[in-house]
Amino acid sequence: MGRIKTETGMKNIGIISKPGKPEPPEILRDLIPWLTERGFSVFIDEETAGVLGVEGYPRTEMPGLVDVMVVLGGDGTMLGAARLVAEKGIPILGVNLGGLGF
Repeated sequence: MGRIKTETGMKNIGIISKPGKPEPPEILRDLIPWLTERGFSVFIDEETAGVLGVEGYPRTEMPGLVDVMVVLGGDGTMLGAARLVAEKGIPILGVNLGGLGF
């Protein structure tokens, strides 16, 4: 698998998933180590972190911590994340785990 070059300065990655799920999305178990092994700092929202058994960050604080936001969920999760980061212009990478999708 190829390496990601990070000359763009996007080293701080936020991860948000659909709130209220008792289990984290399966992709998280691979995504977090994959990012950290490549030198990225990963910031996970409190609710997602809670189901993983790790410490997280309040969603409202995440726009001040991250350079890009990875959103795991459906349309509602994506729209909520977009509202959260819109003011700072933080790019979003959406991974659709919902049933409909934009």
